[in-house]
Amino acid sequence: MNARKKIAVAVAGAMACALTSLSAPASAAPSDATAGGTAPACVYRYVTGSGSTLLISITNQCGKTMRVQVVIAWDYDSDCYVIPDRKNVVVAYSGTGSYDRLAVC
Repeated sequence: MNARKKIAVAVAGAMACALTSLSAPASAAPSDATAGGTAPACVYRYVTGSGSTLLISITNQCGKTMRVQVVIAWDYDSDCYVIPDRKNVVVAYSGTGSYDRLAVC
């Protein structure tokens, strides 16, 4: 098999794997972190946006570092964010899902 055919086969295999991963269930997170219970009320969340574009502002007021992730209904959850006390993170989401909750991870 020449080099061009090997590359084509490798690309075709990679595309098949990518298409398979797109059909994964919506509850699968893109990182190793798995969503836990809902984050406590001392982690403030403010969701803005409309349609398929959302901004989720997360502020930690818990007095300690918190690990949280955004849970998206009908799409992949966010990565796990480590947020020090009194710090803020803004997560941008664009897709077909909707904001469900903020979870510890």
